[in-house]
Amino acid sequence: MDGLRGDSAHEIRLASNTSAVDTLTEFLAATLARFPTMRIAVVETSSVEVASRVREGGADLGIASLPPTGDALIARELWADPLVVVRGSVFRGDDVAPSFEEVMRGPLIGLPAANPLQTLIDEQARILGVSPAYRVRLPTLNAVYAVASTGAGAAIVPYGTVSRSPTLPAAIHPVAEEWADRRALLITRSAYVPSPAQQEFIDALLRYRDEVDVTEPLGVVIPDSPPERARRG
Repeated sequence: MDGLRGDSAHEIRLASNTSAVDTLTEFLAATLARFPTMRIAVVETSSVEVASRVREGGADLGIASLPPTGDALIARELWADPLVVVRGSVFRGDDVAPSFEEVMRGPLIGLPAANPLQTLIDEQARILGVSPAYRVRLPTLNAVYAVASTGAGAAIVPYGTVSRSPTLPAAIHPVAEEWADRRALLITRSAYVPSPAQQEFIDALLRYRDEVDVTEPLGVVIPDSPPERARRG
């Protein structure tokens, strides 16, 4: 372990938005053992802050849903990251998908109020004049999904959260609003020159991207490029 100390060539500072954290965790669980000398420091924040940290040198890599502006950053597509509505199994087989406004006017299961993804969702509700009422706020997306699937309330979560728990008896519908059609992007500085070890890690992440299942089961339409507004979470 002494060889790990102070070796920046074997360290990656990674800033991620909330909705990518679960998929990133799955990637690390499947991959990190193959990189015994690597140290990964993951910080969860908003997409805007992800880009800022990478641009200012506070992170080596970023995963966000907001395409960066300017020439200082480079974005590479990782995986589809749309938001979906989760309701109890009583709604399974219901072909009528609720609107975002209808969902937000009902009982809800959500993340903590300060969570960047939850902040984005709640801000979009307030634009429609809705003040969301949460029955419970839970610390992780997996917990939110598990409780919402019981029928205790509806939740809005990334599709990646749903795809990792396919056996839960929940009704799933895409969120139709444009801002919910998201893609996870890998962001780096254009001047970033990774060490060989860091490049191997990046290559593994890009290979994993090709293995991630996306949204065909839900009929979610994946746009050619992500809308540029309202993708902070």
